This record gives sequence, C-alpha cells and structure tokens, in this order.
Amino acid sequence: MNRIPFDFQLKSHNLSDEDLGFLAATFVQCRYPYNIKLADSDDWIMRTFYGKRAPLDDYAIAKHMMGKHLVATFPGPYTKYLCLDLDHSTDLRATLDAILRIFPKSLVIQSSMSKGIHLYYFFDSRISVNKLQKLINKRLNDHGIGVRPGYCEIFPQINRALRLPMGKGSYVLDEETLSPLHQNVEEGIKLIKQRIIYHSVAEILPHSKAENKLTFTVSPPPDLTRKNIISPNKIDDPTAIFNLGVANFPWGKLRAKADQSTTRHRGRLRAFRPTA
Repeated sequence: MNRIPFDFQLKSHNLSDEDLGFLAATFVQCRYPYNIKLADSDDWIMRTFYGKRAPLDDYAIAKHMMGKHLVATFPGPYTKYLCLDLDHSTDLRATLDAILRIFPKSLVIQSSMSKGIHLYYFFDSRISVNKLQKLINKRLNDHGIGVRPGYCEIFPQINRALRLPMGKGSYVLDEETLSPLHQNVEEGIKLIKQRIIYHSVAEILPHSKAENKLTFTVSPPPDLTRKNIISPNKIDDPTAIFNLGVANFPWGKLRAKADQSTTRHRGRLRAFRPTA
C-alpha cells in the first residue's frame, strides 16, 4: 500500500515546513518523551517504540496540526514560557480577566474542544520549572486566584505533559469575546507570530532574587528540518534524544507517576497519566 508523501499531506492542509518548524520551536521544549491521544481513543498514552520511549518527530507534530491525533509534551527542567490552564466554567471570564491584569499581552488560546483556555506568557530567558511553579503560585494567590485542578493550573510541570496548541479544537481567541480569530491552523500560526511577545523574567521575580540565579538566556531556535530529526527506528540510546540538550534528566521518575501499567498495541503504547 503506497503512503501519501509527507510534504503532500502538509500542503493538502495548507501547511508548510515553516509552519511546522515554528510551532515546534515555540511550544516544544523537549522532544523526549511525549504523550499522544489517538483519534479512536479517550486515553493519553506515552509513545514508545519497541519498549523504548520514542522522541517526538515532525511527522507526529504535523499529524497533530492536521487533527489526526493529539500530542502533549514535557518541558525538561527549564522553560521559556508560562502556561496557565483554565478549565471551562462559569467563573472563566472573571478568572481570565484577573490573570490578564497580572500577565498582560498573553496569548489566549482555546486548548481543545472542551473550550478550556491555555494562557501563554513567554519569557526572554529560560527559568527553572520548579522555581516558576513557586513564583506563579504565590503571585496568583496574592491576587486571590486559587490554584487547583479543574480551575486554574500552572504549567509547565516536570512530570505532566501539556497539550500542544493548534490541534483539533484549538484556536487563538479574542481576549474580549473569547471567539476564535481564525478558521484553520495556517491562519492560527500567522496570528501567533504576530501576537507573541517575550517578557522579561525579572518582572515575575521577587526584588530580593538575583535574576541570574534562576535563568539563562534563550538560545536561537534549533534547525528543525526533518533531516535533523532522528527517526525512532535508528535510536540506540533514546535517553540522549532531547530538543534542548538536557541529557541527564531523571526521566525514570515519570514512570512512577503512571496511573496504569497496562500496555496496548503489542506493548508499543504505554498507558499514562491524562494531560491538560
């Protein structure tokens, strides 16, 4: 059975290598491991290849953008953005307005068909994920915004994957009306490029903290052409496959967080904790 060429599949959805590369460079902070939700499943599962955790390749990202499946990624120990996950509720409007007063000029993105919101606030430097959690938790609580599951959650989190934007049901929203500002992924990528702003990490740091103790400068996005992505069937040591070179991160801790240990599809897909 002949497979449709990858480039043709992108073009058939009005997508380009540039669109794919931008989404990956902007939102994917680590390519290994990653979670996936298949079109015929309600469960998030960790993608593996012959029992080994597979790195995220461009093909999987493209399928996410085409609405064929959903992809969620882990950050590694450092992050270049804050994402606040707000579940759809009667308090959503008031909570969003309060957060936008604290973090103005954020990207407001509908995360999925459930109409939850992911509010992205990008930094000009990387910051420790654990430090960011503590800083933002305190800042939100100081403004009367409770941080709890089902209401408002702070991402990235070391051992929880975050759904990529621009998948099925994901749109850039108007801040006032919460209406989608585009009809397809191609237009959504253009909007993100136009609206993304990089804020100083110093804005969220306590005045008593030295910025250089928590952050380091963001490097230019890596070359994300497909020729530089290692195919899963060529991996000898998958623990060395990272988007940002964090080679010694203890990913074994993730396994302890799994709610199930069942395997599917001949052991190639491992059940894993649901993601945002």
